[in-house]
Amino acid sequence: MKYKKSIGGLLFTCVFLLSLPTWGIGLSAFRIYMDQDQRDATFTVYNRDTLPQDCSLKFKYYQFDSLGNMSVLPTDAAMPGNSAENWVRFSPRNFLLSPANAQTIKFSMRRKANAQPKEYRSYVVIDCGVEEKISEKNNQDGPIRVSPKLLHNVPLIVRTGELQANVTFDNIKVDNGALSFDLLRTGNRSVFGDLKLVEKGSDKVISELKMLSIYTETSKKAQRLSLDGHQPQDVQIQFIEDQRYGGSLNIKQDVNI
Repeated sequence: MKYKKSIGGLLFTCVFLLSLPTWGIGLSAFRIYMDQDQRDATFTVYNRDTLPQDCSLKFKYYQFDSLGNMSVLPTDAAMPGNSAENWVRFSPRNFLLSPANAQTIKFSMRRKANAQPKEYRSYVVIDCGVEEKISEKNNQDGPIRVSPKLLHNVPLIVRTGELQANVTFDNIKVDNGALSFDLLRTGNRSVFGDLKLVEKGSDKVISELKMLSIYTETSKKAQRLSLDGHQPQDVQIQFIEDQRYGGSLNIKQDVNI
């Protein structure tokens, strides 16, 4: 049985196994980014469990539609041209992580002549866990404990050349104590940052959505932020990119309804 949830572009997949140990894997970041000025990156996996974790890393691709809905690429589909898999080397791919220790994975961007400006994306799947087979005899002794095995799917972004993006807000409405609107993305790269509703004058944060990703396939994404009792004319919508991941947008727009 599997359960999936996406948070800020980081996809978690819980695979429930017949396993006695519990999992306790931590990650150093929610995103891996490289470009022509930043060709190397490191990523650390931490073992917070009391048992050793057998870990493996591989690439996977997820696709998005124009409204930002995420889905798995069909198994019989050709790999899209914006897959980052052929642009990156990384090591190690397999390792045993002892309790209370960490493993750093090193990523490097391949050099390709005459590369056209473009953004490439894949997910790095970190698969860690300790699996134990439960015998029939043990089954008869009592109930089987089921522990989840957590697969971390971390977005990997590679950019070549100079790319641009912009964000605007449209279709702004008040809806049952909240502000609903469309976040519009234009340009040839994705955006990644924090979406906020702030009080004009004081810049006090009223509500926010952190680590929001909008990829190149998506031009519009519906959003909703609580007004928390404020009047629309007293607030401002802001989208601020995280500069660690190749963006510098700082978009602010007053609400005029």
